[in-house]
Amino acid sequence: MSANFSKLLQHLGENLEEHARRDGLGPVGTAIFLSRGGHAPGESCPSEGPAEPVHHPACAWLLGDDCDCGAIR
Repeated sequence: MSANFSKLLQHLGENLEEHARRDGLGPVGTAIFLSRGGHAPGESCPSEGPAEPVHHPACAWLLGDDCDCGAIR
C-alpha cells in the first residue's frame, strides 16, 4: 500500500517558511533554515519565548524545588 505525502510535505514546508518569516530571517538565512528543516541544534529561536530555568542538581537537592539559581542550563 502506498501513500501520497505531497500534501503533508507542502504543509510542513509552508510552516517552515512562516517560521522563517516570523524569525525575521533574510533570504540567505531563510534558504539555510529551509535546507536544514529548522534551526541548527543548539541554536536559539528568536521568536521563541525565554526558556524555563533548569535547576542546578546540587542546589535542588539542598533546597528542594525552590531553587532558581540558574547556574547550569
